[in-house]
Amino acid sequence: MISIVTSKRLKVRFATLIMPLDCVLRNEDAFSRFNEVQQLWGVHNKQLFLQHEMSWPPPGLLNQIEQLLCPLGLEELRDYVLVQDVPWNYINSGQKLPGTENCAWLEYEINQQGTFVWMDSADKAD
Repeated sequence: MISIVTSKRLKVRFATLIMPLDCVLRNEDAFSRFNEVQQLWGVHNKQLFLQHEMSWPPPGLLNQIEQLLCPLGLEELRDYVLVQDVPWNYINSGQKLPGTENCAWLEYEINQQGTFVWMDSADKAD
């Protein structure tokens, strides 16, 4: 089941695969065929599409990357990122959210309520 939310900022939970929604829509036929075999799940806000899995490494998300995203020619950092939720005090270390280094289209905030992501206002130029 795919849910639509109105919030610009989406919460990272456990392991999260993040893609710009336009990347999914450009490959809608392939995603539909994949969905017939393996049920797609997630949430989108008309900018980003997120899928969560409760383990690290996330076998279902890794399978989706291998079986769907890579054959479509989608590339990590350019078209998707796989991240893991981190404790709120991680921000004190001054490090980037693991998995988002060199990802120009994604912004994030880590606070006591969790890790939140949103599309960079400059968007990806693709």
